[in-house]
Amino acid sequence: MAIVIEEERRASSGAWVAILMWVVFIGALAAGFYYVFVKKPDLIPIATPKGFIDTKTISELPLDPGKVLQSARFQSLTNHVNEGAVGQVGRSNPFLGF
Repeated sequence: MAIVIEEERRASSGAWVAILMWVVFIGALAAGFYYVFVKKPDLIPIATPKGFIDTKTISELPLDPGKVLQSARFQSLTNHVNEGAVGQVGRSNPFLGF
């Protein structure tokens, strides 16, 4: 006596759902690839601020450092901050144990 074992066949709608899911997945990958690697981003126009034009004219003014250092106003400036003393930094032998 022969025993015949067959697999049950899926309904045909299950195969269509699987195919549709694969198509959506591949489409999402293709869209992601396009937007990340192919499409160039739109450039946003940036208006120059009103004060920026003034800085350009100021930067073109002639500046003589010697004249500034010798001026009476610069000479009248006083230093109100004391310089810090340099102490011992680190240990004398950094390879010793703690």
